[in-house]
Amino acid sequence: FQGSARAPEGFSLPDALDACSTDLIKYGGHPAAAGFSVSPTKLGSLHKGLINFSDKHYKREINLSRSITPEALIRLKDIDWPLWKEIEELEPFGIGNPQPLFWASNCNVVKRKLFSSRHLSLTLKQDNHIKTAIQFNSSRTTGIADNIDIAFKINLNNWEGRSIFQLEIVDLRPHLKTSLITRGDRSYKCYLKEKNIISIIN
Repeated sequence: FQGSARAPEGFSLPDALDACSTDLIKYGGHPAAAGFSVSPTKLGSLHKGLINFSDKHYKREINLSRSITPEALIRLKDIDWPLWKEIEELEPFGIGNPQPLFWASNCNVVKRKLFSSRHLSLTLKQDNHIKTAIQFNSSRTTGIADNIDIAFKINLNNWEGRSIFQLEIVDLRPHLKTSLITRGDRSYKCYLKEKNIISIIN
């Protein structure tokens, strides 16, 4: 198999691939982007090795005052192969060309669990469509509302011969029927009425 990788600022892909070199046929790149070849029998070992390297060498700084600006509101049912092809046309992602950020509203949390003791996995349902979402370096399983809004990136997870869409959670919040939007020195309350009509109160 051949693969490509992109990394956030502060994470070195060459160092990560060096640490997993015994599982790779060949590899190369720079801190923000890299490519590699791997035998199908080594995928599981490579996956574990990269997670272990990330746990030891990459600590995401969380800024509680940050704001996030997703590019589009989408439904889980909209995450399909045609959308994925459009995302691929925007590659390569990296500094100066970030991966598109989406958000989805009122997702029901069907299941939550931790893997590798540090990463949160959520099974989300919306309009009878189910997707798996991952939040790296997040060890919480409690305090998450049953219905949430999430900001996320869309990734393709290739595992045991299957390709499935996986949402990489950038942030999440409890779903509220009313949202507060601030523009300049003015604030507006917005809520969704029947037949998808948006009401705005200032």
